[in-house]
Amino acid sequence: MTGVLSLMKGCIVKSNRESGDGRGDIFIMPDRIKKTAVILELKAVKTADDMEEGCMEALRQIDEKGYAQELNQMGCKNILKYGISFYRKNCMIAVGEA
Repeated sequence: MTGVLSLMKGCIVKSNRESGDGRGDIFIMPDRIKKTAVILELKAVKTADDMEEGCMEALRQIDEKGYAQELNQMGCKNILKYGISFYRKNCMIAVGEA
């Protein structure tokens, strides 16, 4: 069976990539600057009630640590950021634009 990320032709997927003042969890970098780039930051939380705050914390971390910096330097104008929190087998996703 083929994984979803392997079907993303024209994109480079990197993990724990150093960018700005830290290391983002997953970057999906387009082969053309006019395509959309994606930054994913993942957070494990201790309770189901913490899931929304985990998403917001992940989005803040993307901004505060400057994870979009490398993509901006490449000329990417369209950058989506995803804050994803996990509690056991559940997840919650928040989306923002960098």
